[in-house]
Amino acid sequence: MNNSNVVRQLSENDNFDLLLSLINQTANRYNPDPKFLGIGMTVSELKDSYFSSGTNKEGYVVEKEGKVIAVMGVSLSEVTSNGYIEFGVAEGHEEVLRGLTDKCSSIVNQKGGKKLFRFASSKFGQIRNREITLWEQLGFNSEEFSDIIISLDLRDWNVPDDFHNENIYPATDMELSDIRQILIDDEEELIAELVSKQFVTKSPDQIVLTMMDKETKELVGIAYYRVIIANEGSNNEFFDASGFGIHFRPRYQLDKSEKERLLHASLLSMKQLGIYHVYSRITLKNFEIFSMLIREGFDDPGIDQNCTVLLFKTV
Repeated sequence: MNNSNVVRQLSENDNFDLLLSLINQTANRYNPDPKFLGIGMTVSELKDSYFSSGTNKEGYVVEKEGKVIAVMGVSLSEVTSNGYIEFGVAEGHEEVLRGLTDKCSSIVNQKGGKKLFRFASSKFGQIRNREITLWEQLGFNSEEFSDIIISLDLRDWNVPDDFHNENIYPATDMELSDIRQILIDDEEELIAELVSKQFVTKSPDQIVLTMMDKETKELVGIAYYRVIIANEGSNNEFFDASGFGIHFRPRYQLDKSEKERLLHASLLSMKQLGIYHVYSRITLKNFEIFSMLIREGFDDPGIDQNCTVLLFKTV
C-alpha cells in the first residue's frame, strides 16, 4: 500500500454521509441492474450498524492526504463467526482493498471464524464480471453457483386437486437452533446463516413445516418462512411471506412428487393466512428446488439481473 495512505479503524466521528455515498457509488459501478439505486440503508442505519449496542460489525477506512478513499466493514456470523464484507472504494484506488481485506481476515480469525465472504452482483448464468475478477485478485475463490431472489403472487396460485398433507406437520415445538443445526449438519451453512438473520428470535410470525418419513418418522424435509406486513400503516396493508426456503435432507431419497407436496403444503398454508406474495432467495446449486418453484409460477421480471455470486477467502 502507498506510504501516503493511512489505514485506521472506523470512528463514530467519521462522515457517514460520505461513507454511504462511497458504498453506493461502488455498488452502482459493479451492479449489472440499471434500476439498482443503492444498498437501501440510511446514513443513521449505516452508523448504527457499526456502533449500536451489541453490534457484531467492525470497520476500517483508508485515508489519502486526509481524504477517505475506501471503507470496508465485516459482519460476524453468530452461527459460525465467519465474516461478511461490505465496502466502498473510490474508482482507481482498488489496490487499497488488499490491506482492508487483511484487516477483516484478522478479525474473523481472532473470533474463531474460518472464512471471509463477499456477495458479488451478477447477471443470471454469469460466471465472470468486474467484481468477481476484483475479489479473485484479492485471493477470494468463487462458489460454483449463484443465488437469485424470486417471488410468487399467491392470489394467482391454487393448490393441485390431488394434494394431500400426509406426514406434513407444523413444527410448533421446533427451536430455531434445531433448524440451523440440521442445515449445518447437511453442509448448508449459508442457508443456516440466512435463517439466523431472518429468524432472530422465535415468534408467531415464523412458520415452519416438517415432512416426516412415513416408515421411520424421521425428519426428511423442512420449509420455513416469515409473515410480514407490507405497506404497514397505510390503507393498503397486506401480508407477505419473506425468507421462504425449503430443504430436503440429502441422506434420504425422496420422489419429486413428495418434494412437491411439501412445497404445495407451504404455499397452501400461506394462502390460508391470507398472504399475497412470497419471496425466496435460492441458490442454483439446488436446481431441482429452483425448477419446482418456477413451475409453480415463481418469477422476477429482473431475474436476468437479480443474482449474486458468493466469493470466499479462508483466513
